[in-house]
Order: sequence, then C-alpha cells, then structure tokens
Amino acid sequence: MKKLAQKRRHQKREDFSLTDEEWKETLEYFNGECAYCGSEKNITFEHFLAFSKNGAFDKYNIIPACQSCNSSKRDKEFEDWYKKKDFYDISRYERIKSFVKWGEIYGGKEKQRGATDKN
Repeated sequence: MKKLAQKRRHQKREDFSLTDEEWKETLEYFNGECAYCGSEKNITFEHFLAFSKNGAFDKYNIIPACQSCNSSKRDKEFEDWYKKKDFYDISRYERIKSFVKWGEIYGGKEKQRGATDKN
C-alpha cells in the first residue's frame, strides 16, 4: 500500500519512470533485501537522492530499503548517514554505489541532478 502511495506522489510530479520490470530487477540485484541493512521485512522504494532534493523516481535513484532504514535516512546524504550506522557494511556500500552509478551520475558525491545529468 505504501509503495502505491509513493508511486501516486511521483506520477503527480510527472517523474515516475521506474517500470515494474526495473523494480523487479532492482529487488533481484539486492536479493530482495534492504540495500542498507539486509532486512527482508517491510521493503519500500527508497530514493537514494531524496525526493525533497529533486531525486527522481527512476532506476538509477530507487533502491529497496526496509521501512526502518527509509525512515531513518530521510533526506540525509548517503555517505554521512550510512557510515554512522551500526549495520554499515563495506560490501553493501560498494554494491549500492555500483547500482546507482555513483561515479557516472553523482560524480562521486550526491548532488541535485539537473537536466544535463539525466542523459
């Protein structure tokens, strides 16, 4: 139900481009677990770059997160938030960075993506 509400918010903003197939592939990439802590419970769409910071609802910005991690991260920057967590894991960290194309899209750090970054 929460995923449907998230989808509706983005459809209103007209940036919902994540397909069901892409979401399925994303879940498979992360083994159906929270990308951050590994929990399999209450998986939600998580904006790597926060919705409030113009984070798109596309395959490069949505990763699976449990409700707890999603609520905890909110609009914090990934590195600042994740490295302080008890469940921080370097292999998960690298896997997340690889999935969101960290170097290509974010230039190695989170930033607000403008029109030139979406190509």
